[in-house]
Amino acid sequence: MEPYRPNCYKIPELNGLRVLLVFIVSWYHFWQQSWLTPSIGSYSLDYLLRAGYMPVDGTILLSGFLLFLPYARAMLLGEAVPNTKQFYQRRIMRIVPSYYFVTLALLFAVALPWHLYYNSSDMVRDVVMHLTFTQTFNPATYIATPIGVASWTIAIEMQAYLIFPLLARWAMKNPLGTLMTMAAGTFAFRGWCVWRLDEYNTVVNQLDKIVNGDLALIIDCGEADFFLEVNKDLHNRLLARKIDHDFITRPGGHTGTYWNNSIDYHVLFFDKFFKK
Repeated sequence: MEPYRPNCYKIPELNGLRVLLVFIVSWYHFWQQSWLTPSIGSYSLDYLLRAGYMPVDGTILLSGFLLFLPYARAMLLGEAVPNTKQFYQRRIMRIVPSYYFVTLALLFAVALPWHLYYNSSDMVRDVVMHLTFTQTFNPATYIATPIGVASWTIAIEMQAYLIFPLLARWAMKNPLGTLMTMAAGTFAFRGWCVWRLDEYNTVVNQLDKIVNGDLALIIDCGEADFFLEVNKDLHNRLLARKIDHDFITRPGGHTGTYWNNSIDYHVLFFDKFFKK
């Protein structure tokens, strides 16, 4: 029996890992729209679905590993170092045409016909930052864009591709120094995020921008929901500001069963609003 020799050119097992990661992310997005939460008997698997966004990081990490293999072979086997120009050309041809098509299609078929921009300057900023893969640097173009919120993953990927050849060549010369520098940069960024973390964007801290009648508001929360006290606080603040709203609470928790019952009342609420 011949000993196992790993293939340094193809690793089939990673194809299975990639499929698993994509499946978990897809399941997470399906759960976001349906609230169908699996369980084993009375044991809920809700916590697994709520963490379903994390495999996005896993797919990017996997891509980085696979992209570095040719550089590792150059270090260990003496093969030629990958050509940086060809690396960029392949990524551009693989991503940019379809990405530009989808982005512009959403712009002309959705955003413009439905007047989803407040003004032309917002539109220009949003489009330019999407076409340059920099939309993740501005909240308005990152999470409030009408031309593809999920495109942030493509932007992150292209940003990683931009610096990857430089990091890979540096890692060939100084592996430990590269790793330590990347780790230090990562922890510094995480520290900055925690330091800047605040509750500015929460609803209760935006009430000074709401005038009674501007929005149709409905708050619906179960008595056993862990968000109940937060929603009661929001309700009381709206009352204090004399802002009209509907506030509903019934027995139940933060579960699909509660929301499946609530949806009937929400449909009626929005039906009455749009018929005004």
